[in-house]
Amino acid sequence: SSSAPAPTWPTDKNYTGWWETAGKRYCFVNGKKLTGWQNVNNVGYYFDNEGAVSSKCGIDVSKYQGTIDWKKVKADGIDFVFVRAGYRGYETGKIVIDTKFVENVKGAHDAGLEVGVYFFSQAITKEEAVEEADFVLNAVKGHAIRYPIVFDMEEIAIEGARTANLTAAQITDLTIAFCERIKSAGYTPMIYGNVKWMMEHVELSRLTAYQKWFAQYYNKPFFPYEFQIWQYTNKGKVNGITGEVDLNLCFVNYNADNRNDCKCF
Repeated sequence: SSSAPAPTWPTDKNYTGWWETAGKRYCFVNGKKLTGWQNVNNVGYYFDNEGAVSSKCGIDVSKYQGTIDWKKVKADGIDFVFVRAGYRGYETGKIVIDTKFVENVKGAHDAGLEVGVYFFSQAITKEEAVEEADFVLNAVKGHAIRYPIVFDMEEIAIEGARTANLTAAQITDLTIAFCERIKSAGYTPMIYGNVKWMMEHVELSRLTAYQKWFAQYYNKPFFPYEFQIWQYTNKGKVNGITGEVDLNLCFVNYNADNRNDCKCF
């Protein structure tokens, strides 16, 4: 068996730009390799200590992104997508499928992106949280979902929101109920939230078993706990999508053999 080729480096001592060698990607600025968290042309990356890119770029979408040209998205360097499966109405409590769900999952998959799914929860009982999980599990049947299935419950700053009076303990119970149902079906459950949500609205110490998708619109994340995906802006621009879109970095390899390989920074 042939050993991997030795890496070759730029000869120009002041080289600036991307460099691919021995199957890895690097970015140089004035002859120096970037390491750690970096923003290159408004796209976030994580470079390991050797300077190699060790993160994947992703987006999350719903019907609000309209019709997406997934081949253009893929060609623009996007590796994965979280597609909204649906939501529960914050007043009616009715579960509604996202009208672009099937189109988005199929389009993304056909274009070669890895796909995960999220559900916007407004559950107020454990039974409702399980009902939401079952709704998602039914929706993903027949689709290759390699990335996690995500419980996304956010603060609704609207009068009459059904979840307004839930305690952190109650929300944690609902989160666990959803995640356990997803896990029992063989998928990786994940929890979405920003600092305020993770610190005030859930009891994080009870959720250590689950992966986290952390939202913080900043040039570097500062969150003292493990997370696997970082949503770093809601103002991203990606070819094939009209308007702005959320951009995410993933530090985990969700291939079929090893869904829980975890990197923590």
